[in-house]
Amino acid sequence: MDRSIGPGHSAFRVARLFLLVLAAAAALVAIAEIATGGFSFEIGPVLIRGHRPLTAGAVAVISAVLVVLMRARRSDETTLATGGSGRLAQGLAAATAVVVLAAGFGWGDFVAGSADAYGYVSQSMLWANGDLATANPIALESPWPAADWTFSPLGYRPAVVPGVSVPTYPPGLPLVMALAVKAAGPPAAFWIVPLLGALAIWSAFVWARAVVGETPAAITAILLACSPVFLFHLFQPMSDVAVTAWWMTTLALLVRGRFLGAGLCTALALLTRPNLAPLALCVGPWVAYEAWMRSRSRGATAKALLEFGVAPGLAVVFLLALSDRLYGDPLMSGYGAARNLFALAFVPDNLARYPVWLWDTQTPFVYLACAAPLLAWWTRRLRGDPTSETPAVGRLLLSAAFAVTVVCCYLVYSPFEEWWYLRFLLPALPVMLAMAAWVVSQIVGRAPAAWRAPVCALATLVLAAVYLQTAQARLAFDLRDGEQRYVTAGQYASSHLPPRSVFICVQHSGSLRYYGGRLTLRWDWLDPAWLDRAVAHLRRAGYHPYFVLEPPEEDAFRQRFSRSSALGQLDWPAMADLRQNGGVRFYDPAARSAFRNGEPIDSVIGRPNGRIVVRSRSSAGAPVP
Repeated sequence: MDRSIGPGHSAFRVARLFLLVLAAAAALVAIAEIATGGFSFEIGPVLIRGHRPLTAGAVAVISAVLVVLMRARRSDETTLATGGSGRLAQGLAAATAVVVLAAGFGWGDFVAGSADAYGYVSQSMLWANGDLATANPIALESPWPAADWTFSPLGYRPAVVPGVSVPTYPPGLPLVMALAVKAAGPPAAFWIVPLLGALAIWSAFVWARAVVGETPAAITAILLACSPVFLFHLFQPMSDVAVTAWWMTTLALLVRGRFLGAGLCTALALLTRPNLAPLALCVGPWVAYEAWMRSRSRGATAKALLEFGVAPGLAVVFLLALSDRLYGDPLMSGYGAARNLFALAFVPDNLARYPVWLWDTQTPFVYLACAAPLLAWWTRRLRGDPTSETPAVGRLLLSAAFAVTVVCCYLVYSPFEEWWYLRFLLPALPVMLAMAAWVVSQIVGRAPAAWRAPVCALATLVLAAVYLQTAQARLAFDLRDGEQRYVTAGQYASSHLPPRSVFICVQHSGSLRYYGGRLTLRWDWLDPAWLDRAVAHLRRAGYHPYFVLEPPEEDAFRQRFSRSSALGQLDWPAMADLRQNGGVRFYDPAARSAFRNGEPIDSVIGRPNGRIVVRSRSSAGAPVP
């Protein structure tokens, strides 16, 4: 009798057939949604809608990969959940890293727009040119208070020397970007985050494979790649994915005994996010543990610690020297003094946020990580059943300590309101996902052998689909379109407005310099009593001042200035209303008096469809034919 035929084998074939049908159906739905732009129809009382090709495509790809994975199962392999094929898991992780790289280039906004993006990209240009100082000589001639601050765009602050601005953000990511800029030109600065995103996926797999096994490691790579917070920051030139990549590469090299390389990656991580320096102290004992387990020699352990510690030590010295040069104090950061950023009083507010954000975006699955160290200890010690798939308790405890350290660093950090600040915990997320995946694999391992692979595969598919759906709902894939407003505004300023313009703005204070090549002045640092006088002073100095505001900023501008300034009322039409991707408006203060005297003025209106309309308006508010 053929032993391959039986209830277990039939169940395996049914599950594989189900995944194959699901892959084909999802692919057809994705194609239909792309071709039609979305569809909806009714079957009796049921409404069928399809408007999300990304989700359908992801379901198709993941289902197809799992079908291939299940077909490769040998008869003498235990299960996908308890080990699977090493080469298949490795191939799956590599494919996931490639998909992440493609997604980073495909959906990346590649725009130096918001504070972080402009701050990192523009700083990389300064490093590439060999000088971090940006001269603002006009600040020396400006009579209002905090003039140096008003002429420092987002991502910058006044230097110790008057009339000079210096970067706010740490140098790690800009330095790596600068190397790319020197090698391939300014656009290459935007390549770094997608490349490091792929590195984060692969390194997470390599580390997790050594700690929790092949299959949980592959699941970790897939779920990290689909994580909403990971994707949200993969598509922006920011440091969160970068610091995650460096820390995960540190751990991956660490478990392979490459202590010098681990130290170099730790140095890059410290340069990228210095406030995570406690992680280096957490990784130090791990180095000693790995070295001792390999050699059982004190000398070899001491050598490993020395190899590891040299690069981080040099990074710390470099950071202290740089802070002293830029801010006049080696212990000062670009964000200010530590006592203003960290406090135990922040813990309650952060405890009310981070756990909820994790639950909402990563599902309760991620909290299974808490059970991993206890389960491993129980399996090895109490049950006396240390199978080859049971991870070393020491490594799991060190992994848990790593994740807890990341969380603690931000529980005492100044609170934020928006969910995407979960990005601070990104270095801990792969560790949590890996431990949770191992716990699930142990639970599934108690099922009949024939059902373990299908159950594990379907659970991964469902979680990945939920993560992608959440990422799409939270607009991760719409960032590129939304950020284009910075480019549009900069191009308009460059092509339509005088070279000696000064844009009084906040949100666009960096991007108008980058894309428009024009001077900016931040109104959030301007004393409310000085708006009219600042405009008059700039005119006397030969500049033409403009107000540049996004619609949500206008109310704040009026609240700040309307009581002490006629210009602060914004009671005349914008000279340009660029409505693409959220909108930005240019106001000419010189047009207010003419408009108030009844003269019509022209407004350039950029429609979302790209069409330009010029509309004249009178002081009565009605369009003029």
